[in-house]
Amino acid sequence: MKSEDSPELRIDVRQTEGVVILDLTGELTLGSAHRRLWEKASALAVAGVKNVILNLRGVSKIDVAGVGELTLLLTRARTAGVQAALLNLSTSALDPTDAFQLVAEFESFEDEHDAINAFFPNRRVKRYDILSFVVRAARERGEVDKLLR
Repeated sequence: MKSEDSPELRIDVRQTEGVVILDLTGELTLGSAHRRLWEKASALAVAGVKNVILNLRGVSKIDVAGVGELTLLLTRARTAGVQAALLNLSTSALDPTDAFQLVAEFESFEDEHDAINAFFPNRRVKRYDILSFVVRAARERGEVDKLLR
């Protein structure tokens, strides 16, 4: 794993199944974090990377400039033929309105496996929560009390 640090943002780069994942840690706010992220994205584009996930799990704060940077970065990636997705976009790190804007415009996932599978449409497998299925079936049959005993 390779990492690049700035005072506000750390970027760790890894690859899984041909998908490059940028693990971001710190704050994506106005300052050198923007430049660092832009430089990393540009280097990946020059290297011919076509599938990228921005993992925001470790991001503690995204200000308005950070949202603008993500939007610009993802829009330019799309224009250049790069597929990009967001992973672990936390509403605690940014304003809910900004989160809604990003989710509405770009693919966003909570599970890394699902994010990777998004680049391989033939591998998308609908996941079922077996407990939810059992409870729903019991409710339909009127057997919830029996299930909870």
